[in-house]
Amino acid sequence: MGGTKIFVLQMRQIRKILLIAAAALAALLIVLFLFGGRSAQSPAAPTAPPPAIPAAPRQQQPPPAGPGAQAVTPVGNFVPGTYYSEIVLSNSTILVSVEVSENAILNISISEPYEAQEVFYPLMQPTLEIISQQIVQTQSLNVQTSGETPYTQEVLISAIRSALDAARR
Repeated sequence: MGGTKIFVLQMRQIRKILLIAAAALAALLIVLFLFGGRSAQSPAAPTAPPPAIPAAPRQQQPPPAGPGAQAVTPVGNFVPGTYYSEIVLSNSTILVSVEVSENAILNISISEPYEAQEVFYPLMQPTLEIISQQIVQTQSLNVQTSGETPYTQEVLISAIRSALDAARR
């Protein structure tokens, strides 16, 4: 009988090892299912925008007066079309497109938005919507900045200014 107890003890150890191995395999499969295979669903890399027309040299404007004020950029004398400006944030690039007619700013948007942008930079799209509405209404880059997203607004206005500079004759 003494030999039987040793066999039972060894069988318990084997059962524990098999149970732990099965749990580890299940955990590995769950991790692979959740985090693996995303590469097939990820959006394609953004295509390069059409080349912008180089901006003509212009006079330097005086700096804005007062805290939170933006420099006034008069509109007009554009070459009609859509112009792009890049915002580089960490490992990603956000492409801001500005559509202009000969004398007006028609639309400002983010070109080819992707899912990760909404996750990592959630304030970019709502802030751009607020700013673009003000710019299209006033036809000026002199917009009211809110205290909630001052840095996001500053980056977006700078990108819009770059695209408008490229659109100038």
